[in-house]
Amino acid sequence: MGMAPHLLETSTQAQTPKPSVISIVFGLLAAMVLILLVMPAFYTTLEDIRPRTPRHATVPKSR
Repeated sequence: MGMAPHLLETSTQAQTPKPSVISIVFGLLAAMVLILLVMPAFYTTLEDIRPRTPRHATVPKSR
C-alpha cells in the first residue's frame, strides 16, 4: 500500500520511475501470493504423499 501513491500518480515528472514502481508492486504481490497460498498448499500435498510411518520406528534386533 505504500507504493500506491507512486503507482497511481499521473504527472509528467512521475512517469520516469513508473516502470520500476510497477515491477516492485507486482513483484511484492506475486511473492505474497506464493508465500501465503502456494507454499501451504505445497506442504499439505507433500504431507498427503508421504507414507504414514512412525517417526521413531524401532528396528527389531536379530538373535
